[in-house]
Amino acid sequence: MRGLLATILLTLFCSIITIFGAEEIELLTTDFNFTFDPGTLSGVLDSGVIEVPLGGGNLCNTGSSSDTYHITLNASGLPDGWSANFCVGASCYLHEADVDVAGGRDIEVSVHVYPAGDGFGPLTFTVRSSSAGRTDTVVYWAAKNPDVLLVDDDVGANYEDFYAASLCNIGRIAHVYHRTEGVVTPAEMADYDAVIWFTAGDYENIFTAPDTAAIGAFLDDGGNFFVCGQGIASFCDSMGFSTWLETILKSNWV
Repeated sequence: MRGLLATILLTLFCSIITIFGAEEIELLTTDFNFTFDPGTLSGVLDSGVIEVPLGGGNLCNTGSSSDTYHITLNASGLPDGWSANFCVGASCYLHEADVDVAGGRDIEVSVHVYPAGDGFGPLTFTVRSSSAGRTDTVVYWAAKNPDVLLVDDDVGANYEDFYAASLCNIGRIAHVYHRTEGVVTPAEMADYDAVIWFTAGDYENIFTAPDTAAIGAFLDDGGNFFVCGQGIASFCDSMGFSTWLETILKSNWV
């Protein structure tokens, strides 16, 4: 009986050590944390422009201890002949770099694209904390002389990849515009032959009143507009946009 009791007490003691050990490790990880603001996610180059700056955001070490961040830029999705690099502070790199940031400090991050002819494509930018083990990944898009505006309004999904690939296959050049970058104005739409606006599974935050005005003006001027999503009609009905839906988009909620 004493042997059994000793075994039980030892097991409980080891369990307590494991629990407190896990808590201690969890507390220590708060010394190593970061935020990454990607800044501007897409850019357009007109004829004669030799570079488009993206990013303009920052990498902030929100922990209390210094950390090393492994940063990579994958530009393999750009058209043939295009090149890119990224800069962290005053130092610039082609593909990857290890960057030290003191606790509580931040540093500016930017991405630069150098085109060779018309086209468009993505760049994948990754930041990994060496101490916390966490990775943040963002996709930037760059285009030169695009003729299609691709409005990415899919609340964080990656449907833009499918639209972009399809447009590329038929020889069109798209500017991928992320909805988080702000409202698309009538003047911006007017620069394109067509606008493709996709909302995927978003049911709550699709169009605003300025959006409906911009889309209406674009269509009135002879623009080509394609919208795709699961909750567009019901959203318009709930927001009082039913007349706009019927007269501008020639659709109705049933």
